Amino acid sequence: MRQVILVSVLFALRLPAQSPQPPVPVEVVSKFLELSDAQTGQFVGLLQNLQSKVGGILQQIKDRQQALEQALQQPQPDPATVGGLVLQVRGLQAQVQQNLDVYHQAFQTMLTAQQAEKVKLVTLARQVLPVIPAFAAAQLVAQPQ
Repeated sequence: MRQVILVSVLFALRLPAQSPQPPVPVEVVSKFLELSDAQTGQFVGLLQNLQSKVGGILQQIKDRQQALEQALQQPQPDPATVGGLVLQVRGLQAQVQQNLDVYHQAFQTMLTAQQAEKVKLVTLARQVLPVIPAFAAAQLVAQPQ
């Protein structure tokens, strides 16, 4: 049963080739999980909150990485400067991950058991997606269409 649902998930996530514009991710997720209007509104709010919190942090990471590249291009890079920038980038990356963890947890708590099961299947599908072409090439599964 799980394999049938997993295959259904994989096909549901495929975008039609002739689609002029890709669907908005929120619409795809909402439709696939069969979210209610209230859940969709909550999902959009969670996503906007994540984007507002993480957007500034991502810009800081980009700035620190550029500074790190410049520091490393010096004839005699200052180890304290380089080390400080590396630690700053790692700290900022940890902040992003913390925000993602809070977002994922909040998203999970708004789901029904059936919707949460579908999310688990998508997570499983993501893990096997990279190996599908190899299985298809070895004629173990049908070629994706």
